[in-house]
Amino acid sequence: LGSRNLLFGFTEFVEDDEVFAALVDGLEAAAQRHDATQLVGPVNLLPNQSGGVVTSGYEQRGFVDGPYNHPYYPGIYERHGFERLFEGATFVGRITGSDVPPEQIFPFDDERIGRERLEIRRANRKRVDEELVFVRSMLNASFAQLDYYTEIDEQELAYQVDGLSHLLDERIALYLFKAGTPIAFMLCVPDISEFVR
Repeated sequence: LGSRNLLFGFTEFVEDDEVFAALVDGLEAAAQRHDATQLVGPVNLLPNQSGGVVTSGYEQRGFVDGPYNHPYYPGIYERHGFERLFEGATFVGRITGSDVPPEQIFPFDDERIGRERLEIRRANRKRVDEELVFVRSMLNASFAQLDYYTEIDEQELAYQVDGLSHLLDERIALYLFKAGTPIAFMLCVPDISEFVR
């Protein structure tokens, strides 16, 4: 970002500008002690984990490990000089007919599959540990183009997907290989956030 930054993590505050100003004063004092000229947050330990401030879509329930905050958060941050950085979006799609094979939901170009030596494989609950090896390589390669991405190591990925084998829907969890090399994947898990909540 071209400056020395102080990152700060999870925040929680009532809807009160004086309260938030006191929080920012504390953060600015810490920034001065560390010769930082800019505050960036709220962030999590690693940029590949969920962090930030939700700015819209409050009518939708969040997903299990997604960030959450009250609707008044963005306005208070912005009134105190914070600007949006690394904005992202979450999309909700609906697929009906869960018993329909994925090949029918997402039609494939058979000629391209043969020409480019593509192969579609379904995920396997019994082989999740083996499959995570190439999933991690694809994750790191795809996110490497982001300036703020921190490479995810084997232990971190194992922690983040702990229990995945119990939730994984093999019918709609797919890997795409090209000439024997994995190049893309789609893992689908049920939204259990209502149960967790």
